[in-house]
Amino acid sequence: MYIPLLVIHNILCYTLILSRGRSRPSNESGLRDRNGKGKGRGQMSHYIHKVQYYETDQMQIAHHSNYIRWFEEARTFFLETAGFGYDKMEAVGILCPVTEVQCRYVNMVRFPDEVLIHTIIQEFSGVRMTVGYSILNARTGDLCAEGFSRHCFLGKSGKPVALQKENPSLFRLLSEKTEKPC
Repeated sequence: MYIPLLVIHNILCYTLILSRGRSRPSNESGLRDRNGKGKGRGQMSHYIHKVQYYETDQMQIAHHSNYIRWFEEARTFFLETAGFGYDKMEAVGILCPVTEVQCRYVNMVRFPDEVLIHTIIQEFSGVRMTVGYSILNARTGDLCAEGFSRHCFLGKSGKPVALQKENPSLFRLLSEKTEKPC
C-alpha cells in the first residue's frame, strides 16, 4: 500500500494551500473542488465535503459510518471527472461493486467542518481495482482518516470481466490514473 506516500502528498498540498491563506483549494493550486473546477494534476483527485448536522452524534462528531460514504462520494467524483463515471460504466454493461473496505480513524471530524478527501487508484489489474483515500480537515490540514476500497469489474451477467478486452478505453483510462510504484 502507498498510503504513507499519500499522507506526505496531502501534507505538502495543504502546506501550499495554507501558505496562500486559503481554507479551501482553489484553481491556482491545481486542485479541483466539488464542481470539478480547476485542473487536477497527476493521478490524484481532491474532493471537498462539508459535514452535515445529520451526519453527527449528540456531541457533533461525525459518525464513523459516514467516512465510508465519503469515500464513495470521492470515488464517484474521481471517476466522473476522469470521464467515465458509474453511469457511463453501467450504460456499457460494466458493474464495479465494492468487495472490501477499510478505514483507519485518526482525528475526529465535527459539524460544520469541511474535509478534503484525496482519492487515488493504488492498484489496477483490469479485473480488480484498489482505491486509496485520505481524509484531511480542510481548515487545519490534519489527517482525520485513511483507508481503501477494493472493487472488481463485472458484466451484466454478474460474471467477472477483463476490461482490457471488454472495454479498452476504460482500461487505458484507469491504467493511466493508477499510482505507479517508486
